[in-house]
Amino acid sequence: MRTASHGPGSDRDPAHTTLAAEPETVSEASVELDARGDQRCVDALVGLLHRPEPLARAAGASGLGSIDNASAARGLRAAAHDPDPCVCAASLAALSGPHDAVFLKTASEAVVTQLRSTDPGLRVLAVRALGGALGGCAVEPLLVALVDDEPLVRGDAAASLGRVAGPVVTDALARVSVKDPVRYVREVARHSIARLVRRANAQ
Repeated sequence: MRTASHGPGSDRDPAHTTLAAEPETVSEASVELDARGDQRCVDALVGLLHRPEPLARAAGASGLGSIDNASAARGLRAAAHDPDPCVCAASLAALSGPHDAVFLKTASEAVVTQLRSTDPGLRVLAVRALGGALGGCAVEPLLVALVDDEPLVRGDAAASLGRVAGPVVTDALARVSVKDPVRYVREVARHSIARLVRRANAQ
C-alpha cells in the first residue's frame, strides 16, 4: 500500500468532477485519483463508497486498495459489509487481509447469481469480484463466464483464470485463444496461458 500525501488539489480537478458522473465513467477516474494518493483523493474515493450505484462503489473500493491511509482502511472495512456482493468482494480484495471463509462462501454464491444479471456491467463486476477476492470457489463460474455474450465479461474471466493452475483451466483458455470471435478476448486468453506456463516453469 502507498501512504497518502496531503498535497493541495484544485476544486476543479477533472478527475474529481468525473466522480460525480455516470457510474460507467467512474472507474477510470478512480484509477487516476488512486495514482496520486493525496488526502483529497482518498476522500473522493471514500465518497464513491456511498454512491447508489454498485459499479461506482466497487470502483471506489478498488481505487482505495493501494493507499495506506487510515480513512481508506475504515472505508474499506465498512464496504466489506455492503449489500451488493460484488462491492463486498472488491473491498475484501483491496484490504488484502484475512478472509472469513463463511462470508466468502456466501459472497461467492451471491456473486455467481449476479453473473446471470441482464446488465452486462454488473456481470463484468461479478467476474472481477470472483477473480479478485473469492479464490478457488470462483473457478467453475469463471469457466462458465468464458462463453458470456459480453466480450468484456469473457475477457475478464480469461484474465482471472490466468491466476489458476490446472489442466481444465488451461484447456478452456486454449479454446478461447483460438475460437473466441473477438480478438481482444483471444489475446487475453493467450496472455493468461503464457502466465500459467511461466509460473509452472518457475516452480
